[in-house]
Amino acid sequence: MLRLQRPLTNIVRYRCRLSYEHGASATPLVHKLIGDVLLRSVEHSPDKEYVVFSKQNIRKTYEQFYQDACRLAKGLLSLGLRKGDRIGIWGPNYYEWTVTNYAASLAGMITVTVNPAYQTEELRHALLSVGVKALVTPPKFRRSQYYETLAELMPSIRTAGIGEGNVESSELPEFKHLIVFDKDEKSYEGAWNYRDIMMAGGSKERKILESARQTMKIDDAINIQYTSGTTGLPKAATLTHHNLVNNAKFLGISMKYYDGDHKICIPCPLYHCFGCVMGLLSATYYKQTCIFLRRGLMLEL
Repeated sequence: MLRLQRPLTNIVRYRCRLSYEHGASATPLVHKLIGDVLLRSVEHSPDKEYVVFSKQNIRKTYEQFYQDACRLAKGLLSLGLRKGDRIGIWGPNYYEWTVTNYAASLAGMITVTVNPAYQTEELRHALLSVGVKALVTPPKFRRSQYYETLAELMPSIRTAGIGEGNVESSELPEFKHLIVFDKDEKSYEGAWNYRDIMMAGGSKERKILESARQTMKIDDAINIQYTSGTTGLPKAATLTHHNLVNNAKFLGISMKYYDGDHKICIPCPLYHCFGCVMGLLSATYYKQTCIFLRRGLMLEL
């Protein structure tokens, strides 16, 4: 009979420790938050062009983008949203999509990237299953009527004041805030105006933002994406700072993003890992420029 040399509880505790498997490679894993990746690029190349959205006629340097992300992060905090809250982004590739993504990262919130083609019931499932507290969206895109779909899903939106985005819904009990960005700066019933939220944060929110950053860990959840749903309802997949940053790093190595200055065309949707990680985050890691082309543009290769 074998006698245990240490208590069983110690063995269990030892076996439950987190670890990372790293294959044969001379390149180590990095242990950084997504916000730190952006800030490092800002400090190194503040005046370098970061994102170009040709359809919106928007061009931003790393410094300009970072300031926008910080303003929106403070605006989200002014609504009472906090570290760990789920923030949905529903829509195609717009500048506001990228700002919301990084604003949430800086504040320790978890972005939920919603397929822009979702219809009412698919949207209900996506928002309800992970407890989305706030949603950032345009009012419409092509044939998709996002605001109308949300009003159908949560009729209480129609009874709220214009530009007032506090939402109380029995259909989605955890949902609290709808934020709409519109090229014409129009305000909607039951929705905060995105530009107003950008200006809402102050010194109080700046302190909360700084405090949140001090408590974040690389293994914190930062993004939730949904599977395609080919075998049933789409399933939520939770991703961390650590896994996304290293994905972006090693993808950039394989694409040689580290070698010189590059302009990276990103035609794929941001709601998918291909767009927001292999495209946007990898370019950010290597201080490159992201080009988002307008729909229908044909390129000669």
